[in-house]
Amino acid sequence: MHRVLSRLHRIQKCTTRSLSDAAKAREVVDISDKSKFAIRTLDNSTPVEKRSLSRGFAMNKFEKDFMIYPEYTDSDDVRNIEGFVDVLRKSLELSVDPKQIEKDGNLSAEVLETLRSNAVFSLAVGKDFGGIGMNNKDISKVFEELSVDWNVYSNAHVSLLAANLVTIYGSDEQKEKYLPGLVSGKLRPSISIVKDSVSGKCEQTAGPTGKSMLNGENIRVVGHHNANFHFVFANNRGEQTCFLLNESELQTTDKIKFTRDETFGLKAIDIGKLELTALVTDKNVLGVAGNGAEIASELTGSGRMPFAAATIGMARRTLRELSHFCNRTPSRVTDRSTLADDSRSQRIVTDLALK
Repeated sequence: MHRVLSRLHRIQKCTTRSLSDAAKAREVVDISDKSKFAIRTLDNSTPVEKRSLSRGFAMNKFEKDFMIYPEYTDSDDVRNIEGFVDVLRKSLELSVDPKQIEKDGNLSAEVLETLRSNAVFSLAVGKDFGGIGMNNKDISKVFEELSVDWNVYSNAHVSLLAANLVTIYGSDEQKEKYLPGLVSGKLRPSISIVKDSVSGKCEQTAGPTGKSMLNGENIRVVGHHNANFHFVFANNRGEQTCFLLNESELQTTDKIKFTRDETFGLKAIDIGKLELTALVTDKNVLGVAGNGAEIASELTGSGRMPFAAATIGMARRTLRELSHFCNRTPSRVTDRSTLADDSRSQRIVTDLALK
């Protein structure tokens, strides 16, 4: 009797497991059918770059909805910016001599006039203050051309950052006072490097009534040659504040001394250290007291896109020059042909262009 009951119990368990497995199998079939339908639907109607960004990259396709600045949709906008950069490109080709710039250690009067006449110093300045107020997409196109020489790019970049900071954080009085000067080139900005690993510091202490004293040493800065308009970050009780120092407004007791570092290149832009002692008031504060960290973040973020654009411009120019070289240089492998006909040269140039 006991054996019979045991066998019946085992049969019941097997039957239950079989029914459970069958139910699971039906669920798997249903899910599989749904998955096949979904995949089939995607395959029929959705491009690969929309289904998978990485798979699209592998197939040399890109989903343009991921672009921060999508392609121009208005043909007039395209013609306007292409005409602008075409004039700028030709002007730079005529005026810029990289070897002479490095030798002289500054931008020549001809190069500065090219930048001023092509409104390079006013890209980020609104029209109310004498600028042209370009959007980021157009600014990127301009900076592709400015990479013709990195001294030219660096000077334009510092001006762009300075104008951007005054536009975003400056008071109405500061905008009216400083933005036109940046546009004309009369104000030559320098910007201090906030996080300095070489013991640079600037402290804000109490001064006479309504004023504070800035004392700085070894403040690392990047700026125009003979800069006269400085963005300085000073510390006060754990808080950081950004100050605007226009040398023409300094008092007789104030002093600002710049010492240039030795560099292998970039001779036409001042990279070095500031020592300063200056009395400042609330009118010198950019934004509000204590928001130096926010301004520093904006400074870092707003500088990335122009730098990327200039890098792309340099790469395009390099590829163009390399293509011309390959088309003009005779091949050593095949008679009456050039390097451009050689499969190895084609592969190298193609890999460089893609990567």
